[in-house]
Amino acid sequence: MSVTEHDNATTCLQIVTAIARRCDGWWAIEVPEIPGLFTQVRRLDQVAAMVKDAAATLNVKVNGVKVTPKLSEQDELM
Repeated sequence: MSVTEHDNATTCLQIVTAIARRCDGWWAIEVPEIPGLFTQVRRLDQVAAMVKDAAATLNVKVNGVKVTPKLSEQDELM
């Protein structure tokens, strides 16, 4: 993870990892590099945009998102 500070107190992260877990038809998203960042999406192709948007509300600029889907044991058997 590469972090830089800007004059306006916004943190800039080059690449973050979004961990996606299935939950009642949604993907629940957690970003370990940004404490408190949780969001949800219907489709995995929506993760990057939603993570960047949620990060912006925490004054964090994200340049890239690596999506890591984590399936439950039951989902993996399907």
